[in-house]
Amino acid sequence: MTTDNAAVVRRLVDEVVNGGKLEVIDELVTNDYVYLDNALGRFEGPDALKAIIGQSRQSFPDTVWTIEEQVSDGDTVASRFTWTATHTKDFDILPASGKTMSVTVVSFDDFTNGRMRQTRMFRDDLRLLRQLGFVPEREDLREEILQRG
Repeated sequence: MTTDNAAVVRRLVDEVVNGGKLEVIDELVTNDYVYLDNALGRFEGPDALKAIIGQSRQSFPDTVWTIEEQVSDGDTVASRFTWTATHTKDFDILPASGKTMSVTVVSFDDFTNGRMRQTRMFRDDLRLLRQLGFVPEREDLREEILQRG
């Protein structure tokens, strides 16, 4: 049986991340699933993934992830997304900003028998923090770098 692992990632994005159907996670990931996040750390199990996505959707209720690119190689799928959302409620240590952001997210998902067993997630958190107003923008940085040449 051949499984389209990229289709599983697309289903996770469409139904769970964008659609809020957290219960679908049980169909898509293994019981020993591991989520590794560049900022949040390591989480284990389907319930941890539900908690992460659920909390994110509470803080960013109009979340839309758009898949820009996917590449599959054996049991691994690499995906590049654009995440657009408005920060309406506190998230972790970040108080609600009311601002909208759009950032790049990259994930590497490893599969076993058509189910996700591990995700390695990388977001442009500096851009996210700048757009939400927690880190000052550096519009002058590009010019400064070019001038130093």
